[in-house]
Amino acid sequence: MSLEVSTEALALHRRSIIIDGLVSGGSNDRILNSLMEHGVTAANWSVSGHEDDHMTALMKMEERRWLLEAFPEKALVALTAADIERAKEEGRFACVMGFQGAASLEENFNLLAIFWRLGLRLLQVTYSERNHLGYGCLEPEDRGLTHFGRQIVRDCNRLGILLDVAHVGVKTSLDTIELSKDPIALSHAGIYALRPNPRNARDEVIKALAARGGVIGLAAFSDMVGDTTKGRCPTIEDYINHLDYAVKLVGIDHVGVGLDARDASGGWRWENTTLRRYPEICGGMSLDRHHARGMVANTSAHITDALLRRGYTEGDVQKIMGLNWLRLYRQVWRG
Repeated sequence: MSLEVSTEALALHRRSIIIDGLVSGGSNDRILNSLMEHGVTAANWSVSGHEDDHMTALMKMEERRWLLEAFPEKALVALTAADIERAKEEGRFACVMGFQGAASLEENFNLLAIFWRLGLRLLQVTYSERNHLGYGCLEPEDRGLTHFGRQIVRDCNRLGILLDVAHVGVKTSLDTIELSKDPIALSHAGIYALRPNPRNARDEVIKALAARGGVIGLAAFSDMVGDTTKGRCPTIEDYINHLDYAVKLVGIDHVGVGLDARDASGGWRWENTTLRRYPEICGGMSLDRHHARGMVANTSAHITDALLRRGYTEGDVQKIMGLNWLRLYRQVWRG
């Protein structure tokens, strides 16, 4: 942990359940060790991407299991909230297997249950573009959930899979929130009212989500936090402004962290895919300014420290840093 983190914050961080709403990057022990080093109890560690077919998604799920089973003293697959609590007690990391986008369903209704049996516990409806379920945040029009999308929402409710509307268009998000019998997640986003990035969440979506018991995780992706033009990079204080805004808008029980931390070793790939494909989202970012300044990938103790300095109580900090996600997981996964 950095020496910049106060003794009080570090002690609180170490005894708390820390949950990150979104960690990106493939299955490797470098990411696993970084998460553990920085005190992360559990995370939605994205296992399948938005362009994967069903076989690729299956292989990636098995690969993730190989990694976690290779280090049983360090990690486990989180199938219930109780697994996350057990991981904290045993000093291990609990991996929530989530999909960013639903391309791997390939309009095959039965694949969802197969993925669930293998450990899928979170499904992001779209990834910025249109798919078989609905419309992403970058589409020029948003007609909401498709009929297939409505089928999948109902089956996620039946199975106990947490729905996620990060990267999703406004109408498709609102349709998902309205149709779902369970509360849903907005795993990693910023506040559109503070930073009008197309990936950020509008107030109406955040309010609708919270009204049903959901949680928004605030991301540290720099252009979603603040201005990145002309070499600028927002700071951790700018990031805390997004957390503050969400808390004031919908209350302390509906706000968490979803950093979207990235494995820096894959910089060439990020520049050739994300930066080139999604300039509307990346703005003036570069890999060395991927996160708000003062935040390194997975160093969420810096957030604990910053929240305490803003005057949040220890109990409220623990909610933001993990307990709100844990409550949502328990409710949707039913255990």
